Amino acid sequence: MTDYLRTTIFNDLLQGPAFALGPDGVSMFISVHDPLTIKNLESDPLIKSITVKEDPYIIWSVAASDNAFHSNLKKLNSSRLMDEASRLINGWDQGFGQIVGGSLKDSTSQFHFWFPNSLEPWYNDRITLIGDAIHPMPPTGGLGASTAIIDAVNLAEHLEQEKNPSTAFSKYQSLMLDYAPGFVDEARRPLLWQKRFSNNFIRKLAMSLFLPSVNTLIQVRNRLKKGRF
Repeated sequence: MTDYLRTTIFNDLLQGPAFALGPDGVSMFISVHDPLTIKNLESDPLIKSITVKEDPYIIWSVAASDNAFHSNLKKLNSSRLMDEASRLINGWDQGFGQIVGGSLKDSTSQFHFWFPNSLEPWYNDRITLIGDAIHPMPPTGGLGASTAIIDAVNLAEHLEQEKNPSTAFSKYQSLMLDYAPGFVDEARRPLLWQKRFSNNFIRKLAMSLFLPSVNTLIQVRNRLKKGRF
């Protein structure tokens, strides 16, 4: 995160992770971590208790189906991956290109993502699973790492409370299968819209009618909340 990007980045990105849907089934996930933009940062007791604070940064990913890429991504180095990402979002607002172009050297990588259709109980007498080992999800919801942390906390608590590890594993599994499917579904929804928007007719219809209507409704709701219209 450079001072230039901080002054030019879309303000909405400072409110939380974003998922932008472009033409031809190409999308971009963006998440900004910038403590300088958080109000009342130093007054937050949790923030004050953290001894090691990360420098500001932006995480981004450009996602598309395999046939959208010109090369075998596994054979590309970081610089060429950035070039490929820039090509896929060519014609988008220049702010997206500035984020990709401002990436640190050798910081770009590639990976395929997938997620399960459903989560089912598994045999857990002596071992158990957390994070992507049981509920892999794409970065579209920004929930993968946080869900894995929740898993780890719940598992640790059950291991502390139960003398028998098998009992702890069973209780952890039951709890995890209660919340994790909802997180996977939340990460799945943007991909469904990405697939729908790969049809340019549907995308243009949504961009010209549906999304403007939703935006108007949101503005009306916000004004009503503020007591003015």
